Amino acid sequence: MICTRRISILFISVCLLGGSVVVAVSPADSAIPPVGQAYAFGGNTFGELGIEIVDDPSIPSQVGSQSWKKVSAGGGHSLGIQADGTLWSWGFNDQGQLGIGNTSNQSVPTQVGIQKWLTVAAGSRHSLGIRADGTLWAWGHNFVGQLGNGNTTNQLVPAQVGSQKWQTVSAGDAHSLGIRADGSLRAWGRGEQGQLGTGNTAYQLVPTQVGVQKWLAVSAGDNHSLGIRADGSLRAWGYNHKGQLGIGVTGNRLIPTKVGAATWLAISAGHDHSLGIRADGSLRAWGRNDSGQLGDGTGIDRLFPVQVGIHKWLAIDAGDHHSLGVRANGSLRSWGWNPDGRLGDGTTITRLAPVVIDTGDWLSISGGGGHTLVVLGA
Repeated sequence: MICTRRISILFISVCLLGGSVVVAVSPADSAIPPVGQAYAFGGNTFGELGIEIVDDPSIPSQVGSQSWKKVSAGGGHSLGIQADGTLWSWGFNDQGQLGIGNTSNQSVPTQVGIQKWLTVAAGSRHSLGIRADGTLWAWGHNFVGQLGNGNTTNQLVPAQVGSQKWQTVSAGDAHSLGIRADGSLRAWGRGEQGQLGTGNTAYQLVPTQVGVQKWLAVSAGDNHSLGIRADGSLRAWGYNHKGQLGIGVTGNRLIPTKVGAATWLAISAGHDHSLGIRADGSLRAWGRNDSGQLGDGTGIDRLFPVQVGIHKWLAIDAGDHHSLGVRANGSLRSWGWNPDGRLGDGTTITRLAPVVIDTGDWLSISGGGGHTLVVLGA
């Protein structure tokens, strides 16, 4: 595992349209993670903020009084793991993505079973989770096999995916990625843009191995994918019409393709943009930038990773058309599209460069389709 500094940010997977991965954390590493208070801001059409009455969606509002370990924001739904390891969900539920046995939206966190969980990942309308025993479970929309259970039937409650043990998972729009306990990469679901990395555009109804290499981290975007191999090198594959693969040209790639020669610590794939933290702590961004989601102050699409400022960063997360990050000094920053207050800066102004939201011990950050979730440590 590549780690130049032990930090308290421990999320293992991320959210829709962009799953956030700091490093691949094994169950043993995350046995006793810190906990804190959850906050939400941005769009709340379906109750995805988890707050029934929101005075101002453009500033962080507390989600209940419970203590949380991790949160993940999807297209219009949210997932969270509380201090006791239980799973909770809220927001949009038209495909059963909340896992509560029905398709009714929930405006406040609702418990999903009684089992203990290590991590969760909210996709567009499907959800993934790894339980305390390392097994993988999936629920919600399954029209192209993104749940990985061998069929295309929606699941209203979590359903087990095979019997293997897993380290980390990431849910995209309609595809899923995961790293098993042995370090191998698996992909399943929609594949017509090459986002599965299997060398073709076929859909896969079960987790399918991608190459024979070992991996540290993966992130599923809308229709593209990012991964960090065991040697710290960055690979990208799938849809590339805006340069979101970072390889200097457009055009889809059907297999993991190397991005430069740098060593990387963290990656996050958004809708059509990508973020990464290099080994020196610097932030890089590439792909679509029409809403300032790259944070380089220009609004110009980038085909290569470009440096964002000169600061050091601890964590990142790419949402739909917005981005989040935590600097080395503990300050939470956001940038990009902001029509509904998803940046949390008290405005609805689009930001072309990172703006500060607050400073603290951030345990988890996650940007969804139009909302944002964060956990602030005590």
